[in-house]
Amino acid sequence: MVRILMDRKGSGRAAEEGFGSTNSLLVHDIKNLSFRLCSLLQNLEKNYEDPLFKRTVIDILTDTVDRMDQIIHRCQGPREDLIVKYPVDLNEVLNSVVNRIPRQAQKTVAIRESYARIPRVWADPKYLKEAFTILTDNALEAMPQGEGRLSLATASHQTAGGKRRVVVRIADTGCGMSREFIRTRLFAPFVSTKPAGLGLGMYACRKILALHEGSIRVQSREGKGTTFRIDFPAAG
Repeated sequence: MVRILMDRKGSGRAAEEGFGSTNSLLVHDIKNLSFRLCSLLQNLEKNYEDPLFKRTVIDILTDTVDRMDQIIHRCQGPREDLIVKYPVDLNEVLNSVVNRIPRQAQKTVAIRESYARIPRVWADPKYLKEAFTILTDNALEAMPQGEGRLSLATASHQTAGGKRRVVVRIADTGCGMSREFIRTRLFAPFVSTKPAGLGLGMYACRKILALHEGSIRVQSREGKGTTFRIDFPAAG
C-alpha cells in the first residue's frame, strides 16, 4: 500500500510550480467533455432509432451540462478562498456521483454502494463531487471490457486522540497500477496512461482533497484492481 498524505495548504510545491496555471485544469476538463460529445455524434446517426441510445444521449447531455457548470464554478482554479465549506453529508455527494454515471455503463459494470451512518464533514460539495467523479471515471475506464465491479462505501472511526474521521472508499476490479507508478506518477501533472489524456485529473483530485484536509491511500495490484481510501476530519 502506498499512502499519500496532504495537509490543508496542499503539497508538492515543485509540482505546483511546474503546473504553471490553473487554466490547464480548465483545458483538461473541456477536452474531456469534447471527447464525450464527439463520441456521441459519431454514434448518433447509426443508433438514432434505438430507445436505449436516446436515453444514453439524454444522460450524457445532462451530465455534460452539469460538468460545464462545475468548470465555471472553479474556472479560477480550486483555491481555498474560492471554496465555500459547510457541513456536508458525503453519502449524498457519492450518491450524486453514481447518478451521473451513464446508464450504459451502469448496465455493463456492477455498481455497489454501501453507505454507513456518518458524521458530516466541512466541505464544498461541488468540489468533492468533482474529485470523486474523477476517481469513478478512472475506475470505469480501468475496466475497458465493460465488465467488473465499482464499489463505493463510507465509514467513520475515532482516532486515538478522540477525533472523529470519515472514510470514503472507491474500489474497482480493473487493470490496476504498479507500485512505482503510484509512487512517482499517479498524482503528477501531465502524466497520463491515456493516448489523448492530459494527465491532470488525478492532480486536480489531489489538490481538491488537500483543500479539504483530506488524506488519501492507494492500494492497487496489476490485473486485480485499485482501492482509494480517502479520510476526512468530521465537522464539529
